[in-house]
Amino acid sequence: MSGGPRTYPGGVSKWQWKRMQAKKSKQLLKDRLAREFAVSSLERPWEVIEKAPTLFSVTADEHLRVLEDRFQKPGEFDM
Repeated sequence: MSGGPRTYPGGVSKWQWKRMQAKKSKQLLKDRLAREFAVSSLERPWEVIEKAPTLFSVTADEHLRVLEDRFQKPGEFDM
């Protein structure tokens, strides 16, 4: 039996191999999230995606209405 160095495929050490695998899995996760985001935005092309309002684009009354609507159940009406 020979007592040569323990290497992984490509002649890399254990820590280099672990680092490569970690980078590869992180890249796969990033790619998968990008694909899911692309699919979700294409699922309903007829819906308009609203951008977040700027600080001064919403009046105080509109802001209160939005806050009230958050606590209202669907189908109810305001008295």
